[in-house]
Amino acid sequence: MKKHRTPEQWQTLINQHRNSGLSIKQFCQQHNIVYGLNVWSRDSFGYSQPAKAKSY
Repeated sequence: MKKHRTPEQWQTLINQHRNSGLSIKQFCQQHNIVYGLNVWSRDSFGYSQPAKAKSY
């Protein structure tokens, strides 16, 4: 059965991801979220994955 989340629940998950240090894929796997959902790129949530630091 699919789990339907409210926008507030998604925002909480997005905030948790931002603080986790994990990639989106890793975070989804740990939280049983289908990787590839459009929520991770929706402007309505103001989400953008933190840029990775460049190593030289």
